[in-house]
Amino acid sequence: MRLSLYLIVAIGLVDAHCVSLRYILNALEEELQYRAILLVESSSESESCWEHRYIQGAVPILNFNSNQSLYLKDAFNTNILALVCLNENVESTMQALDENLEDMRDTPTILFVLSDSEVQDVFLKCLRSKMLNVLAFKGLDRGFVYSFRAFPTFRVIERDVMDILQYFEHQLEDLGGHTLTTLPDNIAPRTVVYRSPDGSRKLAGYLYPFMLNYVSTINATLKICWHLVPEDGMIQLGEVVRLSEIHDVDFPLGIHGIEHGSTSQNVPLEVSSWFLMLPMEPSLPRAQFFIMLGFEKITPVLLLFTILLSTAHRIELGLRPSWRCYVLGDRVLRGALAQAFFLPRRLSVKLMLVYSLILLNGFTFSNYAITSLETWLVHPPSGHPIHSWEQMRTLNLKVLIVPSELDSMTIALGEEFTDSNSDLFEHSKSGNFQDKRLAMDQSYAYPVTCTLWPLLEHAQIRLPKPEFRRSREMVLIPLLIMAMPLPKNSMFHKSLSRYRARTHQSGLYEFWFKRSFDELVALRKIHYKVNDDHQTYRDFEWQDFSYVWLGFVGGTIASSLLAFNDSSRQFVYSFQAFPTLRVVRRRVKEVRRFFEPQLEDLGGCVLKVVPRTLVYQGEDGELQMGGYLSQFIRNYVSTINASLQIRWDLFPEDGDFDIDTLTGSNHVDFPLGLNVLSFETLQKDVAMEISSWFLMLPMEPSLPRARFFIKFGLSLYLIPLIILLAIVLRNAHRFEAGLTPSWRCCSMGNTVLRGVLAQVFVLPKGLSPKLMFVYWLLLVSGFFVTNYVIVYLTAWLIQPPTSDPVTDFEKMRCAKLKILMLPTEVDYLKSMRGAEYVDAHSDVFQAADSMDFQTQRMSMELRFAFPVTGTLWPLLRQAQVKLHRPIFRRSKELVFLPFIIMVMTMQNNSIFLSSLKRYSSRTSEAGLYLFWFKKSFSELVATHKISYKEDWLHESYSDLKWEDFLFAWLGFLGGTTVSCLALLAEIGYHNSIGTQSAFLSSLLVSLGKELHYTTILLVGGSSSCWNLEPFETGVPIINLRGEKNAYPQDTFNSQILALACLQNQSEDAVKSIIEVLRICEIHPPHYSHPRMSKYAIYSWSVSGRAC
Repeated sequence: MRLSLYLIVAIGLVDAHCVSLRYILNALEEELQYRAILLVESSSESESCWEHRYIQGAVPILNFNSNQSLYLKDAFNTNILALVCLNENVESTMQALDENLEDMRDTPTILFVLSDSEVQDVFLKCLRSKMLNVLAFKGLDRGFVYSFRAFPTFRVIERDVMDILQYFEHQLEDLGGHTLTTLPDNIAPRTVVYRSPDGSRKLAGYLYPFMLNYVSTINATLKICWHLVPEDGMIQLGEVVRLSEIHDVDFPLGIHGIEHGSTSQNVPLEVSSWFLMLPMEPSLPRAQFFIMLGFEKITPVLLLFTILLSTAHRIELGLRPSWRCYVLGDRVLRGALAQAFFLPRRLSVKLMLVYSLILLNGFTFSNYAITSLETWLVHPPSGHPIHSWEQMRTLNLKVLIVPSELDSMTIALGEEFTDSNSDLFEHSKSGNFQDKRLAMDQSYAYPVTCTLWPLLEHAQIRLPKPEFRRSREMVLIPLLIMAMPLPKNSMFHKSLSRYRARTHQSGLYEFWFKRSFDELVALRKIHYKVNDDHQTYRDFEWQDFSYVWLGFVGGTIASSLLAFNDSSRQFVYSFQAFPTLRVVRRRVKEVRRFFEPQLEDLGGCVLKVVPRTLVYQGEDGELQMGGYLSQFIRNYVSTINASLQIRWDLFPEDGDFDIDTLTGSNHVDFPLGLNVLSFETLQKDVAMEISSWFLMLPMEPSLPRARFFIKFGLSLYLIPLIILLAIVLRNAHRFEAGLTPSWRCCSMGNTVLRGVLAQVFVLPKGLSPKLMFVYWLLLVSGFFVTNYVIVYLTAWLIQPPTSDPVTDFEKMRCAKLKILMLPTEVDYLKSMRGAEYVDAHSDVFQAADSMDFQTQRMSMELRFAFPVTGTLWPLLRQAQVKLHRPIFRRSKELVFLPFIIMVMTMQNNSIFLSSLKRYSSRTSEAGLYLFWFKKSFSELVATHKISYKEDWLHESYSDLKWEDFLFAWLGFLGGTTVSCLALLAEIGYHNSIGTQSAFLSSLLVSLGKELHYTTILLVGGSSSCWNLEPFETGVPIINLRGEKNAYPQDTFNSQILALACLQNQSEDAVKSIIEVLRICEIHPPHYSHPRMSKYAIYSWSVSGRAC
């Protein structure tokens, strides 16, 4: 046992360095996630510090010796692990390592050295090469790993490999107060050098807190190289980088565009652009605002609208188009300037569209002009803004620039550009350039970036108008990435990049940038611009409207020349008819409307009317005019400021009018009444109502309750439905039993009848889906039939239907009902429906005089039917609302005229015709006409022309009596009699078919209770052998006629009852039947009876195997 242990230990010690290297590489792969391995050896012939078979893996391997070098940063993945073997030529190998890791000195590196002294020397060389991520192994020992701590002092660290959690520790998280140096470029507002009151030099600008905060995060101290910073002026990029490399400065504090020279390692800080900052041009004089509106641009539009409007008017008048359109030029010009003009009346749709376009154009242009003028008065626009270098040359404006920035401009825009515009650039020293640019001297234009321009723009916020503006056209570099250059192979590059990202995300960088403006103001490097001489408000002066005055004078002269030819037509004459006739003279120039409406104000003129509507005697015995038409005409007369006079002397006693007699001295303005529209009076009619002419019939008596059950008419639909469902249900059962269809459905009649009448019946068990569907149809039909009956019975008990309603003239004759009509109405009916129509029904019509007709119709005399229109019927129907059941109804069948227009016929050439038509349409739209019509019912009741009908003897409720169920009792007795007769016939039928069938039926029932069989199997015999009526028990039946292969190949998991017919069978048939029973594993007879010798009854359970 001990010998085996010694051998294992010895073998492990021999191969320990290989196993340790593999272990270390696996741990580093998890820690670093490297993608390649760089192997650097002294030479290919020398002995290697490792065996390559332990290094080879899934990542690529680069193998170099001390004589080979390659710039890997741009050619290969920089996430690599470097393994360096320093067994020979240490100096050359380290130099090769430095060259291969140029600009990527933060690459994790493992050195393999020979002794302790070499470890410290090699670490010092790595520190001088700015390599911090370095480990070392001494000799073949892989148990300990060596590293060094660079800050605050150099020291070597030895660690046990098995105790290491992280091989490469972060060196820049805590520098222990180590001093770092920086060199500012003194370019405002990034870094600003100034002297404090005690004479010491200080640093301001937003980059200084940026760097100071970074140094504090890594626990270091920042030192400014004041001996390298000039007292005045700024240091350019090349000089800052050069001085930093010479004096070993850690941070050149400044930012410059990456495109114009920088180190290979830099930290992008801002995205900016480089453009010109131009002095603001002087404001445009107020007088030129009206020229800037661009009136000349809308002149073609106005000319087009004038031609279009003139052509539209000529087409409406039936004339040809013409270019002579100056007549309508005034309207178009006024519309374009949003001024008032007279719009002609009764315009067509086309002219309304043209005028709407003119008004819309005026609305748009006037709002545009007003908005622009208001904006320019508050913020006057600049006159002749600078957009190009040529304009700068014309204005003799130069760009002040330092030589270094001119070189950058040459690189960006080319030598050809700078040479062609060299006369526009004026060179200056950096100090003078900084002072003039920060002071915003308007003698020059200046190149600026987005770093400085926001501060200069903010310095002008107190000015009513800025002194400098940003040029959007003269952009030198539209996209400029500003970065902080770092010394070559700076060990702070990645750390500072991460810090920069965090300050931008947290908003600290923007905060320091905005705070730098207050620092510059405090240092008097920049100050708020204030214009004490500026006037915040100035009144308009006549010079501001110089162009308006010129336009006014020119327009006046042109108008005078145009009006010279029209001086002969200065006056226009017209007359005012109401209240008295007078002639009116008006000056043409002052006329706003040539044809003024005459009927808007009649000045109290008296208008005459003859009532043809409701007339009654008041309490004083004098005649009064009522009805909704009187309200209509009174309101119309009041709207035109007139008074109404009723001509009672022209009112006929019989109420029969002749409108042709109302002329001359008997002239009236309004014959107040409604007529049916006719072709003869079409031109002088005012449409008032749309109605119809129909009969108003006395209500027929209610149907007796006993007849409700007959009125359903169910016998026409229910009996065929019952027969159909019985046949379907019977044959569905026979199909399930394997039998042929049959019309004999009496056995299912009781079930179907109960289902249709929604009564209880026994539903068989174990039904198939087909039978379930048939029974579902039966239940649904019963649901609909019963609900139909219940709903109608409920409705009829509340509102009983009428018996034998009158729907034609024949039924009126049968009911001995006459139609009471006026002779004039009979004549009108002949003219509309024809004489044949009236003569064919002349026995139904009964003539009456006007007074008697009106009295009987308004009192709703039940002996007659009356012709009414849609005007009177709503009032008569309202008079019956207090009745439990109306006494008159509207006939939907006996309609004389289904559509008539009721009009008010005016006098010939009435001056009020058009005005009254407009008034009629407005009152109908406003609902006033309908309001007056409804109000007229109360007026008729008050004047006793109509009264509410009341039924004092009506019983609102009565119980059901036995007489109400007379037909139900007859149906019950008839059904009972038919059932008894059917029972006797069934008994006689069963006695005729013999005792065997009856006994077999009872036997099947008994066996069903005993065996609970679910299927009947009939074996042998022809169709005449079996009388199938006893087997109608609702279970499936399988009929095998002695055939061996006739048994279906199915498996029955249920109880089966088998019956074999052996009567009148041959010997072979009997053997065949026995063979079938044997195949199906039928046991010997389970039951036998001497009276049933021709049947053999078996029962068995199928075990799952098909027979």
